Amino acid sequence: MSSSPEAELAESLTNEVTCPICLELYCDPVRLECEHNFCRSCISKYWLRGGEEGSAPEGQSQAFTCPQCREIFPQLQLRTNRLLCNIVERVRKLRVDSWGTASASPPEGSGAAERGTPAGFCAKHGERLKVYCQDEQVAICVVCAVSRDHKDHSMAPIQEALQECKERFESALTEFEEQKEKIRTMHSKHERELNDLKDSAASLERGICSQVEELLQFLEAEKKALCSQLQADLRRLEQQREGVLSAAQQEVTHLQQDVTSLQGRLAREGLEKDGQEVGDAPALIKESDFLFFFIIIIMEVYVSLLA
Repeated sequence: MSSSPEAELAESLTNEVTCPICLELYCDPVRLECEHNFCRSCISKYWLRGGEEGSAPEGQSQAFTCPQCREIFPQLQLRTNRLLCNIVERVRKLRVDSWGTASASPPEGSGAAERGTPAGFCAKHGERLKVYCQDEQVAICVVCAVSRDHKDHSMAPIQEALQECKERFESALTEFEEQKEKIRTMHSKHERELNDLKDSAASLERGICSQVEELLQFLEAEKKALCSQLQADLRRLEQQREGVLSAAQQEVTHLQQDVTSLQGRLAREGLEKDGQEVGDAPALIKESDFLFFFIIIIMEVYVSLLA
């Protein structure tokens, strides 16, 4: 009879989780520094036997050797391989599911096959496997159940254990579906919140751009107004300066004419002629003093206006 896919998978996994010393599924597997795995009790007994297997080279202190690669370790360091422990437990459950029925057959190389025990029967007692040992997670017969090896263990009928396993699986599956639905709901909620946030950010960005554009337009208008005012003030100042300069020039011309006239009169009338004094001299002196005082005042005023 051909084996089921579950039995083939159990056989394949069993070969991967079999201790190379006892050729059984790992029991409390430990990992050496060379990355090889063994049952804790198997490797401990191997080293306790001493002799050639665990002895160190001549002239060296006691060391420990890996049974597979023969690497020597100066100190005993056994690290529990928890990942391998979990894998072994899953393989044991898979073996129970695949070998617990009469239609399935144990993998080639197992104890049951080597002894010719029919599928679904105990290799030790030849009885049908009807009991499931929950402590060791293996299927056993009723004789094993009352034996010294299992009498203190927690046990249940294998079909009952299988039914409980199915119920636990269905419960876990229901919980899984509920969690998936919660995740989908939270994902949808987060997507909506993210979309709302994007819309708010876009609206805020548009508002900022609009306000900045308005501010730029206002600043541009203010700049034009200020520049226009500055040009108007400059033209007004230029006109004022030109008016003051023109007036100053005209005043200077008039004053120059007065000075020239006064100089002529002084030349004609301010000196004695044939020993006689000019009778108008006091008036000319007074007029010249006034004229020069007026020139100084007028020139200071126009210099201050043009400064």
